[in-house]
Amino acid sequence: MKKMVLVAALLAIFAPRQGIAAGWELYYVDKQGKVPFCEFYLDKDSVMSPEKGIIRAWQKKTCFDAQKSKSEETVDLIEIDCKERTERTLLRNKEDKDGAYMGRNPFEWHYADPEDTAFSARFKTLCKATKVK
Repeated sequence: MKKMVLVAALLAIFAPRQGIAAGWELYYVDKQGKVPFCEFYLDKDSVMSPEKGIIRAWQKKTCFDAQKSKSEETVDLIEIDCKERTERTLLRNKEDKDGAYMGRNPFEWHYADPEDTAFSARFKTLCKATKVK
């Protein structure tokens, strides 16, 4: 019960602003000439630094199927440790095209795979653009 109250409070405080109020900006397309593909957006209005070297922001990932119709969408509150090059998801809302919720344990820090170009683009956009040391 306490966890549900905490999650509800966090959602109320940090919930992404949908529609016109959201500052969603495309920062990466994982297409590589193929379908299906995904587009990654950051809500530039939500970027904050709760402590030195840490950046927090809302991210939206929209994936498309072979017919180029939306197949799933995820909206995450992410946190990046710019010094350690690690990240974690604080809150996740992910649905597939049938409306089924999908997710994983969102609270563990993990090192980014050097081959993960989406993380590289996210890191460059958030950490280097804001000059976090």
